[in-house]
Amino acid sequence: MTTKIRAFVLSFSDGQEVFYSGQTVSGKCLLSIDAPLKARGVRLAIKGEAHVFWTKLKSRRKESSVGVDRGENYTEQYSSREVYFNLRTTLWGKGEKDRKGDNPVLPAGEHIMPFAFQLPSSGLPSSFEGEHGHIRYWLEATVDRPWTNDYKTKRAFTVHDVIDVNLDQMVVPIEANDERTLCCFCCKSGPLYVEARLDRCGYCPGEAIAISTCVRNFTNREMRGTRARIVQTAEYFAQGSRHKSMREVALTQGVPIQSGLTDEWHNRLMTVPAIPPTTLQCRIIRITYIVEISVVVPNGVDVTLELPITIGTVPFRRSHPPRTRGGGGGGHHHNHHHQQRRHGGGGGGDSQPPTYAEAMGNTVTIGEPNERYVIGDLRYTPLYAYVHDYHFHPSPPSASSSSSTSSSAQAGGGGSYQQARAPNERTRLIQDASGGGSGGGHTS
Repeated sequence: MTTKIRAFVLSFSDGQEVFYSGQTVSGKCLLSIDAPLKARGVRLAIKGEAHVFWTKLKSRRKESSVGVDRGENYTEQYSSREVYFNLRTTLWGKGEKDRKGDNPVLPAGEHIMPFAFQLPSSGLPSSFEGEHGHIRYWLEATVDRPWTNDYKTKRAFTVHDVIDVNLDQMVVPIEANDERTLCCFCCKSGPLYVEARLDRCGYCPGEAIAISTCVRNFTNREMRGTRARIVQTAEYFAQGSRHKSMREVALTQGVPIQSGLTDEWHNRLMTVPAIPPTTLQCRIIRITYIVEISVVVPNGVDVTLELPITIGTVPFRRSHPPRTRGGGGGGHHHNHHHQQRRHGGGGGGDSQPPTYAEAMGNTVTIGEPNERYVIGDLRYTPLYAYVHDYHFHPSPPSASSSSSTSSSAQAGGGGSYQQARAPNERTRLIQDASGGGSGGGHTS
């Protein structure tokens, strides 16, 4: 009689699906069969690795059989793997290397087999699923059957590196400025001056970046407006080569700026969507972020400032001392180091345990392409720390020019914030090409 597998499922204790280095991953393996099953055993492995893969089309010269030199195209493959752990145990049956004697028989019915693994205490980068690679952690259970194909099931989980956005270097403001003179044929106009400032350098998903800008348009043409966006850069490394991809994950845009006027944003808010943290501990995948502030120049090259930020996993607490703003330099960003240090262990007055949100547009299938006899749902979406009902507490704004057009964000009440918009302004989160969700938070 052929045994039918009714259910083969892995689940985590208390529904926990997000873990940190050193924590214990525990749960149970449920195997339900309608007839006795003869097998060597039921094995369970827990794995963590980074893997990258991409191809590149190249050309080369090749001499033909008749001596004619000709060109040909070929595809070169790049791949690399970094293993963090691969731990195995037997949940039922004989040991994995035991091949002596008869194999045991698992009776028909439902069998629940508990498990527990302790993750390594350090060196685990945050989970990431990208176009050309991943950092992935998963469980893999196998019914080890003699002389036939094994049954398998898999379940991925998310690991977070501890990136605390409350560290001193994360809570200081960052700013940049630039000035450009626009030319059109023989005509030279006045300068376009751009200054931008972020309230800090580190953010968790769900928190809002407070953006302050000042654009002085002394040119003889109208600018199309100020634009701010969060840009994610993913770099993959293999065989001495690098592959780089960039994507826009959030955007906010202002109104046109007439010639001779100044446009200012005072703490304009842009919510960080559910995106992967900055990657610090992986040698073959690097994830970084910038806030790009641009003034859109019609029929010309935009004036752009790039302000690097860190996306973390420990939410911001408001127990920090007041900070002062330093001077800026042309075309460069500056971190302003404050002179006071925070004391104590840190849970500020409005500190809350993090909740989690699914990564925007990052659902993947964790099965291998030619893998057979794998049972269950293999879809996986990473979960990232997400701050719901984020409250922004602005510092007192500086006086603005009487000839300026401005848009500012006010602190909201009752667990929300509001953003004042001028006509035709827009704020949106960017979904990936597969149509994935925006990952939660919104700006309204």
